[in-house]
Amino acid sequence: MKFIKRSERVNPKISLILLDWSVRESFHLLHYLANQTVERAQFEVIVIEYYSRVSETIRRFEDQVDTWVTLEMPESCYYHKHLMYNVGIVLSRGDIVMIGDSDAMVKPTFMRRILDRFHEDPNIVYHMDQFRNSRRDLYPFNFPSFEEVEGRGCINASGGKTSGLLDDVDPTHVRNYGACMCARRSDLLEIGGADEHIDFLGHICGPYDMTFRLVNLGRREVWETEEFMYHTWHPGAAGGGNYLGPHDGRHMSTTSLEALVSKRVEPLVENRAIRMLRTERAHDSAEALAHAVDTASYRLWDSSALDSAGARRVLPDRQVPVEVYKGYRLAAGPDRVYAHAVTERAVQRSVVSSPPDLEGASVAEVKRHIDILASRSFHLASWIFRVYSFCARLIYLVHRRASRMPLPIPDVVKTAVALVLGMPLAPLLFLLLPLRSIEAARSVGEVSRAQANTLRDLAVVLARMQGRGDANVPEVVLFGETAQIFFLRMLSVIGLLPRFQAGRVGTGREFEIRLTGLEKAGWRGRAILPSALFIRLYTVAVRHELVNRMVIV
Repeated sequence: MKFIKRSERVNPKISLILLDWSVRESFHLLHYLANQTVERAQFEVIVIEYYSRVSETIRRFEDQVDTWVTLEMPESCYYHKHLMYNVGIVLSRGDIVMIGDSDAMVKPTFMRRILDRFHEDPNIVYHMDQFRNSRRDLYPFNFPSFEEVEGRGCINASGGKTSGLLDDVDPTHVRNYGACMCARRSDLLEIGGADEHIDFLGHICGPYDMTFRLVNLGRREVWETEEFMYHTWHPGAAGGGNYLGPHDGRHMSTTSLEALVSKRVEPLVENRAIRMLRTERAHDSAEALAHAVDTASYRLWDSSALDSAGARRVLPDRQVPVEVYKGYRLAAGPDRVYAHAVTERAVQRSVVSSPPDLEGASVAEVKRHIDILASRSFHLASWIFRVYSFCARLIYLVHRRASRMPLPIPDVVKTAVALVLGMPLAPLLFLLLPLRSIEAARSVGEVSRAQANTLRDLAVVLARMQGRGDANVPEVVLFGETAQIFFLRMLSVIGLLPRFQAGRVGTGREFEIRLTGLEKAGWRGRAILPSALFIRLYTVAVRHELVNRMVIV
């Protein structure tokens, strides 16, 4: 680690952490930080370079940089933003830490806005979204006006707000968590800082992992509604060609989503310097900093070994989440696999906080144990799940295409006609377009399999909770989408599932209305939710006390 510049600020209120891994073409955020309405002494700017490059781009604004450090990582070592976050947290002196986009524009009130929000409520994790413009004529960055970036070419403007801020269906995936994230430094230390697990190497990473774990700690996620950042197009903005860790198909880490669902607080891999500060084994940041970069990571994160990264998910001292199977969360240790029954979202400091219900030498063995516990009627239901999900996915795809046909008849009739005509033509399509047909069939199979697994797990948890035989157990409400509830109700009618109450939810507003209604009625029961629904609308769920009695499947 090498210091180009060390901060001389005394007691700044905010520490801004900006990253580079020898790729940044512009650091123009620094230009806008020179024109803030707060005194410059109230914030410090920390720049972390992963490799050894001393950027001439930063030199242009060096008067605005307080601490500038290069980690001197070998060129063969792939970049890990979470390591850079942790070094920045260790170096920071402010009560509030901000991690954000170094090539964004901000208004003069940017720093004042952050200070005001934390003055109003210090127990928050704060985010500011950004307007993004796709115009190529603004590259290289030529200092356009804010109105120009928000105008022609802006891909997410909607009535003076970002579309992510207004999204009522899936805000988790639409909002830009990496634009600006702020939290108290003490809170970041309490959760163990950024997770340096191999899953976060490369492009699939971001401050949202810390946001989720801070929410699990009890901090309130707040999104700014009156001010925004501004970003213009540049090559590689989408991160093309990068190494990708496990993600959900929309470039959000499945490891982070697991933490959100299971309510895990601690990281899977904690930075040693962060641990020293958290446990007070280091007297100050200077002492801890010497332990911030573990030389063992040179080998683990070497670019030539990335193909085997999946084999290095298992940790010697932690259980790493694997998957949910028939109502159990599977986690892998160094030599055993453990299964924990899905239960309410009690706070979990680590991956698991109780003894396992089942264990075995491998995932396959544990699954066999779970299969033995399942009833024969459930095995029958599993086949029904698969058939139903495959047919439902097929009908959905046919309906989507048929509804675009320019015919003066209802969409439902178009879909019915397309299905009747399409079934006998399917073999012909396979003969004429074999590769495309196989790929389409594979896609339908993968999606329907995931949907079937969700129905299966919901059914298991529902039967487990309703079948306890205890009259004192509060009633259960299953929240889900229309197709899920309809199918599980059919199983209930024919006796494969116990009867249950249901709440159809598709949007955040619908979810808010139902949760508010239950709370006003004094309802003390438990709620079951599929994880995909909870992830989409968790910002609504965490505003309610009922979130602590939710069982996320």
